[in-house]
Amino acid sequence: MRGTVFYALLLAVGILASGCGAPEPPMACFDGEIPDWDWQAARHPGHPGFEYCERFDLVCNEAVTLADECPAFLSELVAFVEEDVFPMISRYLGFLPWLDVDEMLSWILDTLQGACGYVGFLDQIGTCQPPGEAGDPCAEDQDCLEAFLCVDQVCGGEPAPL
Repeated sequence: MRGTVFYALLLAVGILASGCGAPEPPMACFDGEIPDWDWQAARHPGHPGFEYCERFDLVCNEAVTLADECPAFLSELVAFVEEDVFPMISRYLGFLPWLDVDEMLSWILDTLQGACGYVGFLDQIGTCQPPGEAGDPCAEDQDCLEAFLCVDQVCGGEPAPL
């Protein structure tokens, strides 16, 4: 009973906190196939695809992978949890004698610290990025602004005159 109440309260606080300054995770995209992906489920109607970068005026840049973006996102998430979520949980749930907020915080933070290494294929999935300027990483010419070409996986080569 206590576990059910605790998880319901934690879910409610998490939902409330998620709209208040939580860091946004990187948007994943890919052109090829992901290993271990359940392709049968992906064929069902209504299953989300990965062709949404264009809706946000971004490009699918496979040179900037989820493995590259994951550590920065997790450090922002850990800071958000420490500074915003747990003070709120401590304030509203501190009256529960069986709840040790400090122990819960340390468990969650320990779990988050190595989360980027748990998934082996993060380096095979690109992220939605704004078109790159000179010096930005790229995998193909479409990853760069129209004024640049992708040369040696860096935006910067100028297109040939027409």
